[in-house]
Amino acid sequence: NRVKTDLLVPTRNVIMLGEAIERSLSRRPGSGRLVVINGAAGTGKTSSAKAIAKQYHGVYFSVPEMVTGRALISGVLDSMVGWRVELHRVEALWERLLIELERRGWPPIFFDEADRLNRTIHSCHLIEIVRDLHDEAKCKSPIVLLSIGKLARQLANATGYGAAVSTRVCASVHFEAGSLKDAKLL
Repeated sequence: NRVKTDLLVPTRNVIMLGEAIERSLSRRPGSGRLVVINGAAGTGKTSSAKAIAKQYHGVYFSVPEMVTGRALISGVLDSMVGWRVELHRVEALWERLLIELERRGWPPIFFDEADRLNRTIHSCHLIEIVRDLHDEAKCKSPIVLLSIGKLARQLANATGYGAAVSTRVCASVHFEAGSLKDAKLL
């Protein structure tokens, strides 16, 4: 009997992500708590991130194709509180975001489609907003970046915009397609 590997749930990926989050949470505040998840489309990055975010009462935010720095901060805050926050000044949004993170016990923040952060919009490097969030939150909230690969490579090699956050990475997980190992885990 032949097992179709494309029908298997990539269970190892979920387990590795959970372990990476646990490692990140166990690090002392002030140390890097950035987790990078990379892998091809269809390997379960988004599904796993949503499930783990729910398990840890985290914040899941899918970065839109076109986003400004203000919209990025607003989007994370909106995802956290469940409704649109009507603050217009970036400083007010930033302050409210930090207050909400603290009030919720510094949950993990998941940025899906993180490769979209790898650009400059209106002279603002979007990945630097993630770095600032990591640093402003005193590294209490783990940040998880889900990438198809380009941003993950830049973070690993400390090149391009990835150099701004590469020193904060504490774990990197490469998601793979389902295999017979996953069938055995099930």
